[in-house]
Amino acid sequence: MTHEFLTPEDMRHAVAGQWLNEAVPSRVAPAGVAIDSREDLHAQCFIAIIGARTDGHLWLASAVEGGAAMLIVQADRRDAVDDAVAGSIPILLVADTRTALWQLGVAWRARLNAVVVGITGSAGKTTTRRLVQSICERHLEDLPAGAADGGCTASVKSYNNDIGVPLTILRARSNDRFLVLEIGTNAPGEIAALSLLAEPDIVVITNAGRAHLEGLGSLEGVAREKASILEGLSDDGLVVLPAASGPLQDEVLARLGANQTIQNFGESRGDLVLTSRRTIDSSGAQTVQCSDGFEARMHLPGAHNAQNALAAILVARALEIEETQIGLGLAELASDPMRFSGELIGDSGIMIYNDAYNANPDAVLAALTTFGELSSEASRRVLILGDMMELGDDATTLHAEIGRAVVELSRTIELSYVIFIGPLSSHGARAVLDAGADLMVVQLAALTDVLCEGVAGMIHSGDSVLIKGSRSQALERVVDSIRTVTGTLNSPDPQSV
Repeated sequence: MTHEFLTPEDMRHAVAGQWLNEAVPSRVAPAGVAIDSREDLHAQCFIAIIGARTDGHLWLASAVEGGAAMLIVQADRRDAVDDAVAGSIPILLVADTRTALWQLGVAWRARLNAVVVGITGSAGKTTTRRLVQSICERHLEDLPAGAADGGCTASVKSYNNDIGVPLTILRARSNDRFLVLEIGTNAPGEIAALSLLAEPDIVVITNAGRAHLEGLGSLEGVAREKASILEGLSDDGLVVLPAASGPLQDEVLARLGANQTIQNFGESRGDLVLTSRRTIDSSGAQTVQCSDGFEARMHLPGAHNAQNALAAILVARALEIEETQIGLGLAELASDPMRFSGELIGDSGIMIYNDAYNANPDAVLAALTTFGELSSEASRRVLILGDMMELGDDATTLHAEIGRAVVELSRTIELSYVIFIGPLSSHGARAVLDAGADLMVVQLAALTDVLCEGVAGMIHSGDSVLIKGSRSQALERVVDSIRTVTGTLNSPDPQSV
């Protein structure tokens, strides 16, 4: 079923653009927006974004061949438009294509009637977004026939910046009931701007921890930036955040409007309290029970994910979704790849906990705790830890803290060895050695292909392995090497748990 979208003239007005070739008719009415020429561009308006790695103006002909309905091109790059392209499709000239994408997001957001949920935090925002999305989709699936008009659109991958958020808004259908947005930051002011674009009805702040300190300066700076998600919150909107949140709570209260409300979650106090959780198996599946008697099973492991679930439950209740549907939504969500996803490698008995998507100090500490809970039956336990980026002047201290946490973990469970990868992680390795822990430590300056194979060769049958590091290091390559070494690279049935 097609849905209403901005007309070409609506778009021209929104971006204050000019037609390069107004006389050329559109082959089909635009039904959405795209910035990647490799996508299905049928009936899409292709915006030629100039990025750090590529320039969309290089792919205008490909966009036309792919079925694009129209193009938005930067005026100072009009030379990229050849005669064949100019004669085949409407082209809108703008001062800046990145700004135009944002302006279109503003225009389309104004036409949406969906309830908008905005989710931010130093860790857990992607998981919480996925939990809320899963619950909303379960709710819509369970509605009686004819009553489920509309759907739920949510951020994909980690579309949480000045490109990803407007793109997600523009992906929303005109009749959607829910729009779930992940909102991120690297520098002061970014969350406030994205919130003003999104105009959320409900905001979730999962936490304000030690991430992006290089840009935000301090924990207080992080709390200030996260709390700025209230900038665009509706006048009667809801804020969901941890009960024990210190500076974050203060920053939120300073911004809270007269008719806006707060709901807290936590382990010991709050509007929703986690009273117990029980790990079911080595994959990390667990049951969570709340202070009001609500109980659910979820596939996501660890205490930190139980807290993410509490946040999602509060959002779902605010959306008046039934408890049964909330439980099903939580239970149906599987681990995201590289976010503490467990994989049993073929017949080797090697269990990999791949948490290599990204890393900050609090997330690494949570991963270590969860690994300790899940690896009790392993013959050996191995840690592969990479650098944590964007920590500024605190990088040395915080990497050393991770080293000390490894030592503490080794006192509760037996660790065979830990591999630190990257120049910053050397401070973690030094902290382990300085503590005199009875633990083999390997320090690698970087993870080359040869070293990746060497690391994989150190893993034995029956081992449990945690892999955690920043995105730039791509530590998931170790998993591929382990599969190769064990002969299961192309195994048709690796047990993914």
